[in-house]
Amino acid sequence: MLVDYVGLFAPLTSKGGWRWDPATHKLSMSNPGEATLTPWSHAPCPIPGMKERGFDCGLMHMMFGYLFENKSVPIFCQDCYKVVVGPETLEQVKKISYWQHSECAPNGWACKTGAERRPYTFRRWGAYFYCRGLEEGRERYKAVREWVDENLGEDIKVYLKRACTEFEQALGDSDKWENTELQEEIEKEFFEEIIDYGGLLGSQSEIVRHHVWNVWEDWERTTRDPVTYHEEPEPEGE
Repeated sequence: MLVDYVGLFAPLTSKGGWRWDPATHKLSMSNPGEATLTPWSHAPCPIPGMKERGFDCGLMHMMFGYLFENKSVPIFCQDCYKVVVGPETLEQVKKISYWQHSECAPNGWACKTGAERRPYTFRRWGAYFYCRGLEEGRERYKAVREWVDENLGEDIKVYLKRACTEFEQALGDSDKWENTELQEEIEKEFFEEIIDYGGLLGSQSEIVRHHVWNVWEDWERTTRDPVTYHEEPEPEGE
């Protein structure tokens, strides 16, 4: 073994959510189930390459936090580029979500929309479109920017970024990321000999998406701007 996997993942196994399976000797979730505590509505199209390799973003973040101890970004994630849209109202969020499900997913676009409840994301809503490689990201940006201009307005922010914000917070600007020693070998060993993740893969169900829309209604109600009553002072000289 290249690293002490038992030690690195002890915080997960000690809580009972994960275990070392005595039959396969692999790390697996004790009681796998669909994620329901989420503010995101996912279009039914996986990020290209993930399903074939048997993992998802949750496993990538688990690797980042526990396997690499926030010191290196998983290799697969380093080629992930996201087009990010910053809708401003619940109406806009629902419009984007409908577009993602009705038109984007049939075109093979992996995407999601939802409430930005993460404390380090300074906006209320977000929509994401996942791409493989910078070239595809730039092409997707053009298409999303055009749709947003026509349907939401040119003042709505759209930008292209690399991988996840959590990685940038830990390691700085994404153009300066570097792999740790033996990272390729460690990832290969982890996927082939350590992790059993097959039971956690699958698209988001309709029943969970219905719940997410209720989450959005609650988020809108509890984060809306207050009614104000002050008057702005008249500009001097007028």
